[in-house]
Amino acid sequence: MTVDVYLVRHGETENNQLGVLAGRSDVRLTEKGIEQIRNMVKHHPFPQPSLVYVSPLERCRETARLVFPRYMEQNLPRIEENLIEMDFGEYEGRPVRSFADTRLYKGWREQNPDTGLPGGETFGQVERRAAEAIDRILADCEREGIRDVGVVSHNMVIVGLLREHMTVKLDERDRFCPNGMGFHLQIEADLWKREKRMHFIGPLPAGAPRPDPSESPYVTINK
Repeated sequence: MTVDVYLVRHGETENNQLGVLAGRSDVRLTEKGIEQIRNMVKHHPFPQPSLVYVSPLERCRETARLVFPRYMEQNLPRIEENLIEMDFGEYEGRPVRSFADTRLYKGWREQNPDTGLPGGETFGQVERRAAEAIDRILADCEREGIRDVGVVSHNMVIVGLLREHMTVKLDERDRFCPNGMGFHLQIEADLWKREKRMHFIGPLPAGAPRPDPSESPYVTINK
């Protein structure tokens, strides 16, 4: 069985505007973030899936309504707890660049799964629970005969999946996911169960211009 996954990062929040780590804080989309997505999908709509999963945080439900309207107008999304953003512990609410000389930054550069911020999660924990979310989504799809799903989550969860669970190696620029945009991935059930790998198809929405990754604090701190 093959399942197409339309993986999307939530739209812009005030924390994103300020370059501040939101983490588990349940912040909402800004008016600018809402308008950015609305304007984008007029010209570059997302594929419309048969089923939608979201993080438990409201900014992901808001985004799902904008990018997957066909499903969301008639249905509630399925809440997947393991799609929630990384727990940044003591650094939640602080500028992204403030951890550039912490163990988290060093661990990021070294791809060390055992590093994290004080009081928060490690990269390995985020990557493992992201994979567990995919396990459950795939199980639902197999049971219900679903072949395409929308998934709305957060930056660190998306990076974890792209860094650790693709059949091809993606560099940092390829893994960069702007707010309100995403990636088309494809799961072959047997391959995922055997190797926890899936295929990278390309960016979403197809054809939409993407911001320069160098303008993002999530990328520039890692140069």
